[in-house]
Parts: sequence; C-alpha cells; structure tokens
Amino acid sequence: MDMKKPDKNQRLYYKVEGMSMYPALKNGDMVCVKQVNLFNINVGDIIIHSTLLSKEIIHRVIKKITQDGKQILITKGDNNISLGERVYPKDVLYKVLFVEKGGRRIELNKGLMKLRAIFYTHTSAIEMCIYSFFMNCRYILRHIILGKILQELQRLGIYKSLIMIYVNKNRIHYRAAKTNDAISLARLYRNYYWLSKLKNLAEVLNKSIRDIEDCGCYFLAQIGNNVVGSVVIRRFSEEGHVLSGWCMYNFHVDWRYRNIIGIEQRLVKLAAERAEKEEAKEIKILVPRRNIFWVNFFQNLCGNPIPSQFDKQIVIFTYNVKLI
Repeated sequence: MDMKKPDKNQRLYYKVEGMSMYPALKNGDMVCVKQVNLFNINVGDIIIHSTLLSKEIIHRVIKKITQDGKQILITKGDNNISLGERVYPKDVLYKVLFVEKGGRRIELNKGLMKLRAIFYTHTSAIEMCIYSFFMNCRYILRHIILGKILQELQRLGIYKSLIMIYVNKNRIHYRAAKTNDAISLARLYRNYYWLSKLKNLAEVLNKSIRDIEDCGCYFLAQIGNNVVGSVVIRRFSEEGHVLSGWCMYNFHVDWRYRNIIGIEQRLVKLAAERAEKEEAKEIKILVPRRNIFWVNFFQNLCGNPIPSQFDKQIVIFTYNVKLI
C-alpha cells in the first residue's frame, strides 16, 4: 500500500492495492487512516495491520476474542473466502476513517458502508463453516484419494520413464523469479489456492516478488514455458520474533513431478545458497501442518520440527545451511 503525507489532523492517506476488500474498497481507492487505541476498534471496522510475510494488509474486523488475557482481532477481506487471520495488538497500525471515491468522501459508519459492515460481519460465521466444510472435502479428495492414486502411479516404472522423456525433451531450468513471471507462478499456485482468480493471484505475486528483492528471492523450476515448482527464501529483521532471520516457505511442486526428478531438493538447495551468500548460518523452514508431503520431506531432511507457539497450523524446521 502506498502512503501519502499526513494532513493537519495527523491523519494518513493510503492508496489501496488489490481486491481483497471489494466492493467496499477497490484497487486505487484512497483511504484516510489514523492510529487509535485497540479499545476504539469495533467489529465491522476496517483496519490496516502488519504481518511478518506482508508489510501491510487492509481487512475488516469480523470478531474479537480473548486469549491468555489478551484481546485478539480476527480480520478478513470482504472478497476473501477464508477463516480469517488473527491480528495481535502490536500488529494493529491504523483504523480506516473514510474512503475517497471519485472525489467524494464516504464515511464508513454511515449509509451503504455501514450496511456492508453489518452484512459481512454477520455472514462471516456462516461463510467460515461453509469454507471449512469444502476445504475439508477438498483436502480428502486431493491429499488422500488423489494423492494415493498418484503415489501408486509413480511406483510404475513406465510413469517415471514417460516423465523423464518429457523432461529431457523440454529441459528443466532453475532460476530466480522476475516480476513478469507472476502469471506463470499464479497458474502453479492456483492449483492450491483454487478459489482465487488468476488475475488477482498474479497481482499479489507481482507485488510480492518486488517487495522481497532486497531481502530475498523467489526461485522457480521451469519446464518449457510452464513453472512447475517454486520456493521463497527471505530474511526478516524483526528482532526477538520467532521468525527473525532467514526463512524458507511457499513450497510448491507440480504433483506430476514430485519425488521423481529432484525438483524439491534443487529448489531448497538454491534457496539455501542464496542465504549462505548473505552469511546465514541457519534457516527456518515454514510448512503448513496439513501439507503432509512437505512435512515428511523436511522431517527426513533435517529431523524433527522445533517447538513453537507461532502458529499451530505451521510446522517450523531449522537447520544449519551447510547441511543442505
């Protein structure tokens, strides 16, 4: 998000990027924000918060919960189908006061914008239940049923032979990603984020590639014109945070090529070499707990994961760079 200079009331103006808050906020809209106390943020408000993997996100507060005596916000984009994300007090940056559309100032707590806030906050619980149901069905279909079928196919010598013939004919290349790779990356990612539109994914990836140029890199595996694998290596500077230092995440390899031609090992090695050039001695590996393939891959590579309270859905491995 692009920030403009503060006005006389010390309010900041941000230019919205992306479509996660559509139709309330569109790409290019200007929003006026101000720092407020957490107690002045209510369910239905739109806030800007920071995350470790993305600098700033603008989402709506759909719920407030208390955990270990601390208040936590649950936020979600109006246009996103997800379970929402937890936002801790230290990560809250601003509350959105109003939006400017076509030269008009539109208050968020009046008229249509107020109705939208009521609608999206009250339908989020139902949406979460539906989303959770379909994601569980998808997990069973993709990771259990189709995964077992693919494993059986890969045991057949003829399957591996056909893949090797195809790879030898088209060659496989490994390289750092550029911004014009966003569309190709989005096609690979869409196999996992299946509810996302290709254009929206490409916009997010384009920005992400640009954002980490000074502190990391996307690495790609490409066969012909198709991206078949990717990984991200990035250095986080937040001192004292569980993920400070070098982290590797966003592991993707096309199902057809897994465990056959060594794409996984090559991508991890490239990422580790990038960190080693910056004199890194240790890398943290972030893997979604439900991604059994990658959890097993890294457990075989570097042993058991480390205990962490960072996120129960994420498994964290750590090891010496030179061991890769």
